[in-house]
Amino acid sequence: MGSALGIDSLRHRPWDVVVGVGVIAVIALVRLVRRSNLYNFSIFVAVVDLGTQLLLVGLGFALLLSPEALSSGTSLGSSPTWGEIAFALPLAFLAYTGLETVANLAEEVRRPGLDLPRSLFSAIVVVVGVYVAIALVGLSAFPATGGETALGGEWLEAPLMGIVDALAGSLPGVLEWPLRVYVGATAALILVAAATTSISGFGRLAYSLGEHGQLPRVFGRLHRRTLVSPQAIVAAAVISTALLIGTAVVRDDVVASLASLFSFGILLTFSAAQLAVIALRVREPDLPRPFRVPLGLHIGRVEIPMLAVVGLALTLASGLSRS
Repeated sequence: MGSALGIDSLRHRPWDVVVGVGVIAVIALVRLVRRSNLYNFSIFVAVVDLGTQLLLVGLGFALLLSPEALSSGTSLGSSPTWGEIAFALPLAFLAYTGLETVANLAEEVRRPGLDLPRSLFSAIVVVVGVYVAIALVGLSAFPATGGETALGGEWLEAPLMGIVDALAGSLPGVLEWPLRVYVGATAALILVAAATTSISGFGRLAYSLGEHGQLPRVFGRLHRRTLVSPQAIVAAAVISTALLIGTAVVRDDVVASLASLFSFGILLTFSAAQLAVIALRVREPDLPRPFRVPLGLHIGRVEIPMLAVVGLALTLASGLSRS
């Protein structure tokens, strides 16, 4: 939002951290009094975000798209390296599949065997399609040099604003400022909605762990007003604030190490999920399944899901390449 309004201080420390901490505190307070309309508003924000990205894709394809720029300055395996690709893939898996959202909502959906796969696949198609298109526009606007692009440097924290800045030279002056403010405001709303969803997801996870004795029992108690444990909401806000402040004061290599741990954790999660699907098919071959992973290999009474086998092999290979 600082880029959109021309307030440069909001893009740098300490005010970016101060604003971030304030947003977390407000979300936690609102969540503690259960303002359900905030979650209804999140649906509206998601629709606006999709519309914003489609708008940028349309303008980018019309004004910026350059087939020559897409391959300029890149060489698969060297720029970027295979290690960098292996680092990025797990993060992309998590972003595109919404695995944490599926885990959070699995116990709340009325027909999880039918509704979750449908919503998951439709979301993947939409998200992957939109972000591939955005990537094409971004690389056309900022061609790579030596395997690096300005979207990963100058515009690392606000890539969509970088695309808007690239579009500015091709748009009438009267449209430049409204587009900049619109994209900046939409990005800010999306971050607020994402933070709200993350705090609620933390509460659901804490409830599940507390219910099974893996966290103190207080986290496993439902509350009439907040639906989850208020202690979980407070804990989520405190941990988020600590991480925000901590990453602002430590060196960049420490942040990169934390990201590497997160990437490795995602690989473990996906590997465990794939292995669980395979094991359950072997142990419970006759279990009723509203949804089955396609392309199964029949061995006697057991149907081995080959997509899960391939997925397990790929996630393990990606993890080994990082190590």
